[in-house]
Amino acid sequence: MEHKEEEVDINKINEDEQLKTLVPPNNSVGDLEESLKENSQIFPLIVDRNYVLIDGYTRLSIMKKLGFTNVRVLKYNLDAKENRVEVLKLVWVFNGARRQLDRNEKLVFYDKISEAMLNALKEEKKKTVKLNDGSEITASDYKRILEELDKETKYLSESDKEKFAILKIHAPWLADYVTDVNNKVPLNSVYRIYMKLKKTNDLEKLKALPKEDRDLLVTTNEGRKIILNDEYNYILQDILNGNIHTRDVLEKVKIETKKDKVEKQQTSKIEEMNKPYHESPEEKEDRQSIGTAEVILSKEKIVIELGECNVSTSEVKKVNISVYNDNERVLKSGAIHIYKDRNGNICEINVEMF
Repeated sequence: MEHKEEEVDINKINEDEQLKTLVPPNNSVGDLEESLKENSQIFPLIVDRNYVLIDGYTRLSIMKKLGFTNVRVLKYNLDAKENRVEVLKLVWVFNGARRQLDRNEKLVFYDKISEAMLNALKEEKKKTVKLNDGSEITASDYKRILEELDKETKYLSESDKEKFAILKIHAPWLADYVTDVNNKVPLNSVYRIYMKLKKTNDLEKLKALPKEDRDLLVTTNEGRKIILNDEYNYILQDILNGNIHTRDVLEKVKIETKKDKVEKQQTSKIEEMNKPYHESPEEKEDRQSIGTAEVILSKEKIVIELGECNVSTSEVKKVNISVYNDNERVLKSGAIHIYKDRNGNICEINVEMF
């Protein structure tokens, strides 16, 4: 696109209220002000042929505050009103390139620009499309607009574009949970909710819920678990049918989640203890001869062999055993098996820890 650099009077720059509000808030205003004080202007402002500001609103504000009289601009050969779609593309490219935005912030930015782009297309009578007003537009059309915006920068993955386009067209109220800066629900989570409830024909029921109930279901981990886990389907149906409030069951789900986690940990420990034990080379090196006794060390067992025990009797005592690991004392349950030979002499001591 044709453009050239100029230096102009700062008062010659005109602002566009829509473009000014499309740009994400700059969270480094202090650093930017210090840079302008120390280094003066590094990057030119982006303007149209009539010096309407396309990109650089924060810098312009700071430069006016610091008393700049002249500024450098990169003037593009287009009109901000007549060539609105091209201008919006420039806003996306220049702001996306210099801003460290997270995934949800990129989607918020894209959402605002794409809405403006759709309205611009309608004004130009190139397409009769508008979101949320009953007019129809396919997800592929919406995605095509996004791809046009992102063809140079590639800030969003193809998968994210597809999912967000589908949400924006078929369930814009769900897409709002992704772009709402106060919620920041992950795109993948919202998309899974959409696909699950679309399949079960419950999407409209969720939409019709009181906002508090719907917000708790979508924005909390426990709420999304109620929607996405089939084991909680009976609870979800009660909520969707108005029989119970979401808040009344969230604590129950939270407690059950913690309980399941503890049970899984305990099961894992039991399975580990019940695995057949094979002595490793390192453990073989731990065998030590102590007088006439041989001590055999294993993971959960100590065997002290004092003599021949071909024929023996066993005495078992349950005990608590202290195990020290890095100076930390851990109390374990255990049992001591005392084996005696025919003459009543102790021939083996077997210590087990559970």
